[in-house]
Amino acid sequence: MELDSIFDIIEYKFKNVTLKIYLSSIIVSLLFVVNVQSQKKVTAKKGDGIYSLLRREGINPVKYYVDFVELNKESLVSGSNLKEGVAYILPEAKDSFKSLGVEIQFPEATEKPIFDEVAKFVAKDSTLKNTVYYLISNNILSPYIKTLTKRLILKGAKVYTLYQNADNTLENSEKENLGTYVDVINKKYLMHRGRYQRVLVINGNSSLAKSNPQVTIHHHEGSEDGEKLAESIQKSIKATSVTQRQLKNSKVLADGDKQYFAKNILPTVTFVEIGKTPGNSENTIKSRVNKKNFTSLITKAILTDYSNANFEDED
Repeated sequence: MELDSIFDIIEYKFKNVTLKIYLSSIIVSLLFVVNVQSQKKVTAKKGDGIYSLLRREGINPVKYYVDFVELNKESLVSGSNLKEGVAYILPEAKDSFKSLGVEIQFPEATEKPIFDEVAKFVAKDSTLKNTVYYLISNNILSPYIKTLTKRLILKGAKVYTLYQNADNTLENSEKENLGTYVDVINKKYLMHRGRYQRVLVINGNSSLAKSNPQVTIHHHEGSEDGEKLAESIQKSIKATSVTQRQLKNSKVLADGDKQYFAKNILPTVTFVEIGKTPGNSENTIKSRVNKKNFTSLITKAILTDYSNANFEDED
């Protein structure tokens, strides 16, 4: 091989490597730009310090103080003071209250924080830090679902709320609507793979605000985990029973859209019906459940179920 040819090859290879390095640097730069653009910012208000700003966003200021300073060191005064009106980058905090409580709005399946005002939220403990709950309800129960969500996220749970139309339930939803719910929840389930995950469908009417509503709990046949959660809820609700008659175990789902939903969804699902079943049903509890104690009873059942679960976090 002639000398000139060897140098041509070396020059070609050198240029090729240079091109690869150049393209790689472009990709890294683009990823950096995308990452910076995707970082959430918040504007400092008059009187704000780092602690108060982070608390307002539901972020633990002790845990994320150093991260915040590192992200915003060029915009801080004297190393730690904020400037009013300046937008500051928030550290990525998956355990912030705004990140833990997420509402999924249909039909577009857009997401937003459930709570806007979280400055006064204080974590109770981390009992449920490895859990993910999907709470599905009709709009009439949304105030109770919001209260239940708050109870759960203060214990470290990740909660998604999904609402149906005001008078719509899984029984009369169209299959395509159910398919959208299934698709969204299954994708979330895979994203949180390795965590304890449960779907709780709570439907009801205005009877929760009245005295002694009827409550029935359902689970999918063959779902041992679903039955365990159903039994925990039934036991919690039964403690408020108006009558002391013997109740059968939680009811197995009958044929219909609920069963379709339960068969196609990846996480375990349990159903709670309020004021929708005949009072003489052997699976129905005529309870003293009301708008004041409802969320505490469900929370108690959830904690009992999780504490009894044979589960190890894979994270």
